[in-house]
Amino acid sequence: SGVDSGTNVSSNSSRLGFRASTKLEDGLEAFVQLEQTIRFDEGSGQFADRDSYVGLRGEFGTLKAGQFDTPLKTIRSKVDQFGDRIGDIRNLTRINTGSSNIGNVFDERFKNGIAYESPQFNNISWAFHYTPHNTTGSTTDNVRESYSTSLTYEVKGLYLAAAYESFEGIEGIDPKAIRLGAYYD
Repeated sequence: SGVDSGTNVSSNSSRLGFRASTKLEDGLEAFVQLEQTIRFDEGSGQFADRDSYVGLRGEFGTLKAGQFDTPLKTIRSKVDQFGDRIGDIRNLTRINTGSSNIGNVFDERFKNGIAYESPQFNNISWAFHYTPHNTTGSTTDNVRESYSTSLTYEVKGLYLAAAYESFEGIEGIDPKAIRLGAYYD
């Protein structure tokens, strides 16, 4: 028979992070971020397992390298009304890999990534995120090469965005995703 009630302790996506930046010559800024999950409920976590990167920004836009959210994931984060809760959009949009592990569930962070984010021009910006090797360790054969890109329009509380992501999976399966997002505040 079913269970009528229960008690649970949950950390609910607790995080600890550090950011630093410094101004350089010619209007440039160097920055770094380290962010990790902290499981207060289980007493565990991994160092820099979330958005962790180094970067440079200036009038040309922003360049980052490390492990961090893709443009596809960023759109979901901006429009998700129930993020980190049971109603989180990820619970509806992730690929259920079942017994055949294709190597991606979308809405994940690219490992070994490098990204460019343009400055806004007429309220429109563009982002491109590439990884030659979306796994841990080193490689010489670009295993699981992937990219994600988006176009975003933001003005006076209105946010409109579109993204495309292509992921080199395993077992000959290369999933792709398109996401559209909008909100008005």
